[in-house]
Amino acid sequence: MNSNVRVEEFLQVLGRKGRYEICQYFWLFLSMITVSFGSLGYIFVGKSVTHQCATLSAQSIANILASLGIPAADVVGIDTNYYKCSVDVTVNTVTSSQTVEVECLDGQDFGDILFTSVISEFGLVCDRRVLGVLPKIVVIATQAVGSLTLPVLADYVGRKPVLIGAQALSLMLMLSQAFIRNIDQFLILKALSGVFIDGAHLVSFTMALELTLDRDRKYIAVLFGLGWFLGSVTLVGVSYGFRLDSWRSIQYFTAGGSLFVFVQILVVEESIRWLFAVGRNEEALQLVVQAAEVNHVDINKTLSRYHARVKTPRSSESNEPSSSAPYSTAETSPDTSSTENPSDVTPTSPEHEGASTTTAAVPTTSLSGNTTPAETPMSGTPGPGIATSPRATLVKAENPEDRGCCGIIKSKRLLRETVIFAYVWFAVGFSFLSLYLAETVLADNLYLNFSVNVLSELPAGIIFLVAVDRIGRKNTMFMFFGIALGFLFACTLVKVLADVAVQTYVVPVCGLIGKSGIAGLQLTLFLYTGESFPTSSRLIGLGTSSLAAKFGNLGAPFVFFFEEEFPWLQTTLIVILLLIATFAIFPLPETKGNDLPESVADEDDLYNT
Repeated sequence: MNSNVRVEEFLQVLGRKGRYEICQYFWLFLSMITVSFGSLGYIFVGKSVTHQCATLSAQSIANILASLGIPAADVVGIDTNYYKCSVDVTVNTVTSSQTVEVECLDGQDFGDILFTSVISEFGLVCDRRVLGVLPKIVVIATQAVGSLTLPVLADYVGRKPVLIGAQALSLMLMLSQAFIRNIDQFLILKALSGVFIDGAHLVSFTMALELTLDRDRKYIAVLFGLGWFLGSVTLVGVSYGFRLDSWRSIQYFTAGGSLFVFVQILVVEESIRWLFAVGRNEEALQLVVQAAEVNHVDINKTLSRYHARVKTPRSSESNEPSSSAPYSTAETSPDTSSTENPSDVTPTSPEHEGASTTTAAVPTTSLSGNTTPAETPMSGTPGPGIATSPRATLVKAENPEDRGCCGIIKSKRLLRETVIFAYVWFAVGFSFLSLYLAETVLADNLYLNFSVNVLSELPAGIIFLVAVDRIGRKNTMFMFFGIALGFLFACTLVKVLADVAVQTYVVPVCGLIGKSGIAGLQLTLFLYTGESFPTSSRLIGLGTSSLAAKFGNLGAPFVFFFEEEFPWLQTTLIVILLLIATFAIFPLPETKGNDLPESVADEDDLYNT
């Protein structure tokens, strides 16, 4: 079914702060709880613990004596020194003394904290320490898979089914992790859960963005950033409270963060914008009417204007020829009338209104009761009091071959945007995780160090909120690039030129401020990327960018292999990557003040405004 509709017209009539919008935002916002718990939970579930080799048994002592060729009868004393991964055994006889270093023959001694961490319960230390780090890498890798697959699915089958499926499967897999009995089971479940974590994040953010008008989109980015922050703070608080209990208690809690999916099934609705974009107009109009009833607004006039210029389902089913004139290119002013009683609202469905396909203009009634003639479809000029926007054209539903991946590949501009955003996300992802891993302000205390890292992101959110609508998306990106590059370059110079005493104080401070700038880049990138792709390809664009960020995350830990020999290497690489990213975004269009593009044609219009 062909659809010619400007979604912003319906959103303006529904209002900015109606009960429908607030309800949708709230339940989508809670998805960030799942994302933060799933992404960060292993930091506390798999925390490092103190340990040393367990006391050697009599059998182990006998085996050591046998390997040394010393009869037990000649031994006058044995001294042992226990370390994390080895034991020094000194055997004293009447005539000699021999010392030998052996591995932990009787395992590890974790004291009373055996079950407080996956690391201690499964003995993932010393020669098995790689298995302790592996879950972190596995989650990042499988999040990359989810970033690529679930957004593609959501652009084709719908936002809501993918979101609900990802949340439900995350709940099941995260809860199952609390019942595992070996590290192999844990790795498999952790890998599977990672696929759905990032998918839930991207889909929920996109659904909220597609429900929002231009002037309020910055609040969506801040809202989801706040969700990540609150989830992180809650996680560190609960984990600290359970720090001496079994790690399974924390795992139960993180799994419980997805329980609200059962409410989301009933409350969260499909994206109206996506339904129009793929030509499912009847479903979209039903949702518009439903939202109008919840918000107590009269949507009838807007529906009349819509049906007056759009060929309705009823007329398409009949064999009568259509006499519709070309679609108007002006935006009709939204109807802002409302009523206190929902029973007074009589929304009109496609079957009851607007069945006519004539070219007659539909008059509008002002608040004073005067009737104002609307524009005629042939005039191309708006009637009195009708506002226009930088892009006020009606958008026609795209052909299936122009949606999703095919649309990106066929459009040179979209393909170029995808490559640019992918690189920028890669650079930011690499930089953020590198600085997070390197931050050692309070490294001896896991919980305080984690809290400092989380709190360092707050200033970025405040600066973003103030700047993004005043100076635009691109200029906000340039500003955060400048903050990150300036302080991280200073950090590099201090590492190269200053003595250790100066580095001890200056490097952590510069690192935190630089990390705050990169956190601002992440916040701006989510908004900027979501606004730059058309509805039919938006999630694929976000998913591809998130995939690139995960590759950046995966590369970050390997830099630390060279940290001792080249302490300046990490910040130098970050500065180079971010500097290239700064120049890379120059060709991108500014999206401030523009409607979300619905099609590839709208994407081209962004470059002309």
